[in-house]
Amino acid sequence: MPMSFQPAAVRSIWPGNLSRPWRILLCSALVLSTGISTPVYATSFTIVDGQVVTTGQSLLTGETGTIEAGGQLNTGGNIAIFGNSGQNNVTVINN
Repeated sequence: MPMSFQPAAVRSIWPGNLSRPWRILLCSALVLSTGISTPVYATSFTIVDGQVVTTGQSLLTGETGTIEAGGQLNTGGNIAIFGNSGQNNVTVINN
């Protein structure tokens, strides 16, 4: 039986006794977990009348978060607006 070529990096990640279905399952879990834990990058935001935002928002130095009349930032008890203590000149407007 001829030997198949596997680069060293692949051999170290996939031990020889790990079956193909387990490899597929592990890869799928990895892909799904990275999609779920995607970081939220800070940027100014505006929530308009009739819009309901259910995810926390982040603000960095010089950025502004605006919630217009009729707009909602509802995170179900979780932190609604994130910011580091070292951030300066952050503005939140709640009309």
